[in-house]
Amino acid sequence: MAPHKPRDPQTFDSAVLRILGVLGPDRVAEVVGKSQALVYKWADPDCDQKPNIEQVHKLDEAMQAATAETPITSLLMRKLNTSPLGHAGKTLPERMCEIVSELGDLTNAQRLALDPSGPGGRSVTPREYAEISGEIAEVIEALNRYQRDLDAAYGVRAAE
Repeated sequence: MAPHKPRDPQTFDSAVLRILGVLGPDRVAEVVGKSQALVYKWADPDCDQKPNIEQVHKLDEAMQAATAETPITSLLMRKLNTSPLGHAGKTLPERMCEIVSELGDLTNAQRLALDPSGPGGRSVTPREYAEISGEIAEVIEALNRYQRDLDAAYGVRAAE
């Protein structure tokens, strides 16, 4: 098996790869009515081909039915919320509470994934992996919001 290309967890490619990992390439291809080869290209950071908005909606809808998460929509919302236009500032203690909360969610996802009585026993299933990865992304976004508010409050990196 070829090694996976490294992906930033905050990218569209990573979100599509997570969907492929949870639903499987057969189901993803069926959901959008395209070939497996094409849906794999959507997860390739070196490929410019991407799904259209209707296909994105179908992918997230299928994921939501399977796992209650919407990886692509969540990614886009996080990007909008951390962009200069969509960022709502909070106090640093409020942001720290968000970070601690997100770390708690990550800890819980990992605990559930490694529970011997869980679906994969002591092994992590693709769905559990996707949930843990999603929680890691949430922690990273909480840290990014903290950094943005720190920059806004003290101006150290605001010009970058």
